[in-house]
Amino acid sequence: MEIRLKSIGTIQTPYQRPEELPRQGLLKPESEGKVVLDEPYWEGLDGMEHFSHAVLIFYFHQSDQEMMRGTPPGASKSRGVFAIRGPHRPNHLGLSVVKIKRIEKDGFVFSAVDMLDGTPLVDIKPHIQVLDPTAMNQDLPGGEE
Repeated sequence: MEIRLKSIGTIQTPYQRPEELPRQGLLKPESEGKVVLDEPYWEGLDGMEHFSHAVLIFYFHQSDQEMMRGTPPGASKSRGVFAIRGPHRPNHLGLSVVKIKRIEKDGFVFSAVDMLDGTPLVDIKPHIQVLDPTAMNQDLPGGEE
């Protein structure tokens, strides 16, 4: 089955090259970026002021590889692509939880950036901690991200 997605906007960040990125946004919480939505999606921000965090779903636009295995930072052996968070995935989709700093008419400013400048944004969801299974405070296996 083929699925078609479209960008709803762009993510602006201070990072131009993959080697500049922190492994995870939490490792550089002071870094700031901005979600800039295309005008037809501005209305979709109504109510986001009630949330402290958002889930950004984006497209790894600089990934031109698809790999079924990879070795994440801090791990000693490779794993299957679905057991890591790298960009070289079958559909090149990324997901990050970011802290909302300020809502604007066309988007919002956020911190804990871990994506490149110009990254196409596919979707936004409010992050609701009590509904997140990671709230159970589980450790990540093998030094994984």
